[in-house]
Amino acid sequence: MRARQIQALTRFTPIALIVNIVNAILVAHVVLPAGAPLFVALWVLAIAVVMLVGFLAWLSRRDTPPRETVSPRALRHATIQGTILGVLWGFAPAAWFAASDLSAQLVISNVMAGMIGAGGFALTTVKRAAVGYVVPLTLGSLTGLFASSNPHALVLAALLTAYATVVLCCVHFTSGLFVRQVLGAIDLEEKGEVIGLLVAEFEQNGSDWLFELDQDGRITRASRRFGVVTESAYDSAVGRQFEEFLEEESRARFRAALAAGHAFRGLEFAALQGARWWSLTMRPILHKSGRRTGWRGVGSDISAAKTAQDRLTYLATTDIVTGLMNRPGFLDAAAAACRPRAGVQPHIAIGFLDLDEFKIVNDTLGHQAGDQLLQRVARHLEAAASDDMRVARLGGDEFGLLFLDAEDHDAVKATAQRLLDSLCRRHVIEGTSISTAASIGVAFGPDDGTDVASLMRKADTVLYRAKEAGGRTVMVYDEAMHRTTEDRYRLREDLSRALERNELFLVYQPIVDIATSATVGFEALLRWQHPERGVVTPSEFIPIAEQYGLIRDIGVWILGQACRDAACWPEELFVSVNVSAAQLADENLSAVVAGALQSAGLSPRRLELEITETLFLRRETETLAFLRSVRDMGVSIALDDFGTGFSSLGYLGRFPIDKLKIDRSFVSGPGTLVQRTAIVQAVISMARSLGMTTTAEGVEDEASLAWLRLHGCTLAQGYLFAEPMRAERLAAFLARMIREPQADRKLPAA
Repeated sequence: MRARQIQALTRFTPIALIVNIVNAILVAHVVLPAGAPLFVALWVLAIAVVMLVGFLAWLSRRDTPPRETVSPRALRHATIQGTILGVLWGFAPAAWFAASDLSAQLVISNVMAGMIGAGGFALTTVKRAAVGYVVPLTLGSLTGLFASSNPHALVLAALLTAYATVVLCCVHFTSGLFVRQVLGAIDLEEKGEVIGLLVAEFEQNGSDWLFELDQDGRITRASRRFGVVTESAYDSAVGRQFEEFLEEESRARFRAALAAGHAFRGLEFAALQGARWWSLTMRPILHKSGRRTGWRGVGSDISAAKTAQDRLTYLATTDIVTGLMNRPGFLDAAAAACRPRAGVQPHIAIGFLDLDEFKIVNDTLGHQAGDQLLQRVARHLEAAASDDMRVARLGGDEFGLLFLDAEDHDAVKATAQRLLDSLCRRHVIEGTSISTAASIGVAFGPDDGTDVASLMRKADTVLYRAKEAGGRTVMVYDEAMHRTTEDRYRLREDLSRALERNELFLVYQPIVDIATSATVGFEALLRWQHPERGVVTPSEFIPIAEQYGLIRDIGVWILGQACRDAACWPEELFVSVNVSAAQLADENLSAVVAGALQSAGLSPRRLELEITETLFLRRETETLAFLRSVRDMGVSIALDDFGTGFSSLGYLGRFPIDKLKIDRSFVSGPGTLVQRTAIVQAVISMARSLGMTTTAEGVEDEASLAWLRLHGCTLAQGYLFAEPMRAERLAAFLARMIREPQADRKLPAA
């Protein structure tokens, strides 16, 4: 700061020398008649000496670089020199003004006024020197003025004082402004040096690069790093259009960004240098008039981050097993397709495709084989799909179909049917031949809904209907199905409260020993007394209970109630209770059975659990563990509806089964007597050889009973003996069975 003050002070030294000597000679000339010539000469000489000392010091430093720092002594010397000069100039009016004539006084007044102003402003950077100069000169002038006989002396003194005061005030403010400007300049220089160092470090070692463009997008300046990134020489890059280094699609976006004229940050562009991506941040360069003259920007190579981001996006929207879109990706694509265009709702369709009996593959061959099958199915779907379709795997064995142009419903259904036909084939996986088939449910937008959630919900509903209808079909959503769905929903809601309201009850159908005509047990059958619908059959509400997870609580109640009722029967009677496949989802089912027996005080040998072959197909491992557990308790196991499903003799050898139940279709079904006789004989013979008993269902007349007795069937149940009845009527039924011979019995009412 002191160095800058001294530099600003000495820059006027040559001019100050000339002005001071010329003015001193002028004053000496006009005062010479009124003063002693010797004193006048000495005064001029003193002023000349002071100025020559300063000039010689300036002359010695003229050819050397300005000093960056000076000591406080330099400021003291400047102050002393200014004060001496002010005293010398103040001496002249004090000594000679009063004795001079009017013309000389006029010259002296003008010179003194000029010297006060010029000297004060020349010394303004060193405020103390300026004050030391102005104050003595002003006091000397006032002394000479008051010593004269000028009638206007008082007024002139006031004016001189005011003039000097203004000069001193200006010196004060100008000096402060100079200090602040110098400090700001020093700070700016330091910051500039730091910025320069940072920019140099950035350009040499940073992965990003700096560049400048003119208003037409040509490169005017670029860091060396830019040449490395673009694989071009620095000189060859300057003058070229920046967009030449971008791919075609990115060029249009870059031109649009420049045309907008606004600063932008982090815009991503594809570069020509291989699979590279750049992130550009740019700001316009503005002239002081506000006109844009170019662009300044920084670029960075984000290829690695872009690749990682694309990979994450791929993983987030792609099914790993099949390579198709996953559920989130399908939802995004469907949402985009559903979005109105120009105020018009597009015609799209969403389909759900589900493989039939896929779980059998997982359970029998393992999940690896299941994944291989899903991959083959995905390839067939992609090959059979049209150009305006999107295929996704939504989870498990369920696939999503998005039809982007679905105005022609028949064309969509034809495409869906073609997809089904492409899946109806055999695959050999790990040496095993597997047949595949599927069902498809389709909902159309905007006819069936305008939002993705609604269309997917309805497509799922119609898919469920298609599978209920036997599968291998394409089914389209309609309003009747909507009403059916609503009815199922209301039925589900009512069923969820049926236990609380005591609307469920059990009826029992007798099981009779064919050889002795004695009743040996009862099968427990569930009924629902709906407050509005009346009695609802199990075929209506059990699938709903299984689908929505209500079967667990219902099954627990059935086991408990059946065991409590059976505990009141004679010791020789057993109770048979059905266990559905959905109940095996409860890992504590064995504990539930044990708890029901213990709570009712019923012997395990008096409980029989009926299972179907679907348990083997869907939950073979869980089924085997459960059957072994309850068998160890003493509970017997009956295989219901034997021969109607995917029968396998292997199950009979691996699973602890005590009884085979012959389905009613073989007793009084549509087949010929010869066919039914062959099947029944085979089942009875096989059961006998395996140490099992047999129970025939659906016995409704004496001829059927005699036919079964002839072939050696063990037990029978059906309307010939009684309709299913409530527990409170069993005592009367048993008494009648004992009292009346078989031929005289009449069918009792339920």
